[in-house]
Amino acid sequence: MSQLSWFRSSLILSLSAGLGCSGGGDKTDSTLDSTTVDTDTDTDSDTDSDTDSDTDTDTDSDTDTDTHTATTPHTGTTPHTGTTGAGCVGATPILDSRGLPSGLVTCPDGAINRASQETCDPTPPALPACGAGGTGGAAFGSCAVDADCTAGPNGVCLDGGGLYGRGCGCVYTCSTDAECGAGQACICGGAVATMASGAESSHCAPATCALDSDCPSGECGMAFSTIGIGCPTSDSLACRTPSDTCRDEGDCSTYDFCAPNTGGTWECATVPPLACGRPMEVAGSLRLAPASARTDWQDERTVTDAAEAALAAWWSTIGAMEHASVASFNRVALELLALGAPPELVAGCQQAALDEVAHARACWALAAGYGATDAGPGPLDLSGFALRTDRRAFLAALIDEACVNETLSAAEVRAGAEAAATPELRATLGRIATDEERHAALAWRTLGWLLSTSDTDERGFVASRFEAALARALEAPVGDLHAPQHGVVGGNALARLRQRVVEHVLSPAVRAALA
Repeated sequence: MSQLSWFRSSLILSLSAGLGCSGGGDKTDSTLDSTTVDTDTDTDSDTDSDTDSDTDTDTDSDTDTDTHTATTPHTGTTPHTGTTGAGCVGATPILDSRGLPSGLVTCPDGAINRASQETCDPTPPALPACGAGGTGGAAFGSCAVDADCTAGPNGVCLDGGGLYGRGCGCVYTCSTDAECGAGQACICGGAVATMASGAESSHCAPATCALDSDCPSGECGMAFSTIGIGCPTSDSLACRTPSDTCRDEGDCSTYDFCAPNTGGTWECATVPPLACGRPMEVAGSLRLAPASARTDWQDERTVTDAAEAALAAWWSTIGAMEHASVASFNRVALELLALGAPPELVAGCQQAALDEVAHARACWALAAGYGATDAGPGPLDLSGFALRTDRRAFLAALIDEACVNETLSAAEVRAGAEAAATPELRATLGRIATDEERHAALAWRTLGWLLSTSDTDERGFVASRFEAALARALEAPVGDLHAPQHGVVGGNALARLRQRVVEHVLSPAVRAALA
């Protein structure tokens, strides 16, 4: 299982624990990427990963069937028992949003195949219907009423709001492959984390095979792709072949997806171009300690022979943010006590505060190694520092600072650790990343505890807060400093990583939280 796939499963399991649930985590934790970072040293546009037109044509991201040979659609719901490919022996069934078999299976190596066709639920997403006075829009094509939606089966005109884009758009669902027609297959809602036609609704996907039994290899694989950074993910089905160089995104670098090329061979294709920690906030602004010339807040230096002003400033700033996180976690521990939280959540915050002390020392040691002279903290101003004991105020901070920012931070540090050039730097950042992943899991566990007693209005507030927080995460500036060999991911590389985490980790976790 790839690093981000594991991370998502960890968060959803933590959420389930907070809700008092038991059992497995996300049913679709097999389609994500590793966090390996591209190691080019450009500081702005990462032109090595975007507009090339070699062989990685996005044949799976559109709905045309230009180069595909249509297969005869399968009908009925009887699972096929054809030969199973050697790469998928012992597969695990993937359930749909109803908890029923979707026909998709997860192979032992994390790849997804389609073993059988099952009858899907054609119910459209739970969104407001548009009327004659609808606003129109460009979500999935402009429409005013259901009668405008004739391009696919079961068409309805819905107001997508913040989910599909502003305004009204057509949404199409399906029950079986026969409804989709030649060259397409019906994918059950909730079976895979994609926004091809709705978060939890069934949809028709491009397909050059419908079932494992259609393929000489015995494997009809599901591929995922996107047409650009920040764009939704689309899915498709195609036969796997002996010439394939990847099976899922876990075999590719962070910014690539695994899909068949125009010749039908699966390979890694580049996504086209189109917050660290939990620092203390006061009145909506970061509160950091001023820099100070001291060495007692430094670990043993990881870097001793490289003077680089930009990196020194970077790690000094990260050190100050980690230092402020000590105060932040201690505040959260007090707030949890005021809200009557269970002891393990309070203890988790106090352990996290100790982790942040170590993180701050490690980051300031890095800063000093790159030549910083003020690599330590002055007094931290606590004026205006107040506890947030109102449930909604606490939830807002939890969502913004912890569930979203800490999850992004953990992925960013992990990416930096895997890209770092020296074993010492990889080890230092790897330890920080492991702690940050645990802190993110604590945040989602805390959210699960709060949601276990939430009413409808509060859950609506949570949904709205997450929508705004995820939008901000994708719009946030990323900065120009991109030095992966020094553990710093920036520029377009960071923008792509954030988009991946929002789409493949955060969005599924939010859906699981509010299900």
